[in-house]
Amino acid sequence: MRKKYQLFGKGFLTATAIRLIISIFFSIFCGTTIAAESSKPEGDATKIYKKVSPSVVLVKTSLQDKLLQGSGVIFRSGKNNKTGLAISWIVTNAHVINGARSVEINVEGSKFAASVEYENFNLDLALLSAEGFSVAPIKVIGSKDLVIGQRVFAIGSPLGLVNSISDGIVSGMRLHKGVQVVQTTAPISSGNSGGGLFDSEGQLVGITTFKIEKGENLNFAVSSDYVIALMDAYSATKTILILMDSFVARSEWKSRPSDLTDWLMTTRSSDGKLMYQYFNDKIDYASTLDEKRSFDVIRQAMNHLLERYEEVPPQSVNSIPVESNQGSSKASGTTKLNCTMFRADTGVFQFDLPVSISIETSKVNNKPAIITPDEIVFPLGSDNKYFVRIDRFSGNAYSGDKAEPNLLRGKCSIVGDRKF
Repeated sequence: MRKKYQLFGKGFLTATAIRLIISIFFSIFCGTTIAAESSKPEGDATKIYKKVSPSVVLVKTSLQDKLLQGSGVIFRSGKNNKTGLAISWIVTNAHVINGARSVEINVEGSKFAASVEYENFNLDLALLSAEGFSVAPIKVIGSKDLVIGQRVFAIGSPLGLVNSISDGIVSGMRLHKGVQVVQTTAPISSGNSGGGLFDSEGQLVGITTFKIEKGENLNFAVSSDYVIALMDAYSATKTILILMDSFVARSEWKSRPSDLTDWLMTTRSSDGKLMYQYFNDKIDYASTLDEKRSFDVIRQAMNHLLERYEEVPPQSVNSIPVESNQGSSKASGTTKLNCTMFRADTGVFQFDLPVSISIETSKVNNKPAIITPDEIVFPLGSDNKYFVRIDRFSGNAYSGDKAEPNLLRGKCSIVGDRKF
């Protein structure tokens, strides 16, 4: 039986009031992007650098006694109405901030503390936010507009050399372990990770991520399509959470905000977007009704949204299968995963953990396990002193003992699927 959420209203919020809440959110979380100065490609490195380099930042992270660095690109900006400060959102690689105790960005010589809003290790993308400065964000376009052979520019901080520019061409569009990447001859080095790959109009077409050492000029950037999807999903998450606070007791919302963003970012994102559109359509319809009927319509829509969302995690791209075709809570067969584990405090790689899950027998690696709709917990090692906990939706893994349950953290993927 489906769970019926206890919904409530803080007063009677009309559809108009809800629209106002959403508009306030977007004034805080969503700014505009700078438009291209010309509809024709310029191809001039000097002009490109002058135009976009102020929006490319140095990202520094602290891992115990180590200081690491990468790059980032400002692609949204606005104003935080609560603090009155300018706020910007920066996209970078997830591996740049993995395990960081603190994150700092350097904007034109000034330092600002940054918060990690979201990280997706499958795509190797992370979203940061920082307040206290105002820089025009970059315009982002989809990679479908790219053509093989066109000129592109990479800007980042290789080896800490802030905002260095290199150029090359698009030499291919590839699927790297299930993720669309742009192959380019524009040279990148350590420290370029999280920087921008720009077209000849200064528009972001990718986030520079890795290169292949065994070869010449084999450099790759995660497609900008994922950057667009990331901000859309994050914005939708924030809006839904704001609305949820008006209708749903926090104790009734067990899933983390990052899970909702993951939902909207997965291959099932069309489902999430459809539900989000459904809710907005209901708000439009409610605005034509009287106050009481308006509240009832929106309350029912929110209940439907939450019930639908609770069904999605077991079916998402990063999740562990738990349902058969008949919808049973038991699934026959065995699911094999590989979990890559890192030290939580330093981000240093520890080991790859093979995991064999039998939902039917409630065993993991042939040992008794606790298997719930939300997580899987099982012992690690012969003495069972340590345990592993896997989030069934996000695929995130944590390992430790009772005193320190999060000594290690990692990411699990189904064997045969892509993993970074």
